[in-house]
Amino acid sequence: MIETQGSSEEHDAAKMETFLETAMEQSLVVDGIVAQDLQQVHNLWAIREYCGVAVATNGRPYKYDIWLPITEFDSVVADLRERLHETHYSALLVNWGHVIDSSLHINILMPGKFDKGESPASRLEPYLIDVVVSHGGSISAEHGSGQEKNVYLNKVKDPHAIDELDLTPHFSGVL
Repeated sequence: MIETQGSSEEHDAAKMETFLETAMEQSLVVDGIVAQDLQQVHNLWAIREYCGVAVATNGRPYKYDIWLPITEFDSVVADLRERLHETHYSALLVNWGHVIDSSLHINILMPGKFDKGESPASRLEPYLIDVVVSHGGSISAEHGSGQEKNVYLNKVKDPHAIDELDLTPHFSGVL
């Protein structure tokens, strides 16, 4: 989704049209829609905002927020889909991202409920991390690495840099 605001509606529309034409000519965009009024803008944003809810209501999502060069999005998703197929897990890979900052939200959606230690997704996690790193990516993007990905920091950071990090859990607010 791309949203723009400017002082001249005609000028903004012309810039967006030029951008979309160029993106389609370069095969960066295959298909899309342009909102024609404010209601359509709200409807499109509602679809985006409910992605997480839709995923969570259809099984147990294992979520990863990774950074990749934009040109690698499709390759990484294809690699992960192939791995899921090879493992015979009945899982669904659902993803969306932010082109502007190269972050990709990967959700491995497992039917039923699993604890983190029992989950097939946890057995796929080391593979996912290796695929991301092999495509020039990072294991964290806009949401940071969190506590669970600390075990993978050695794949993306120099050991001296890791030694300088404070990996102690910190809590803020009222518990």
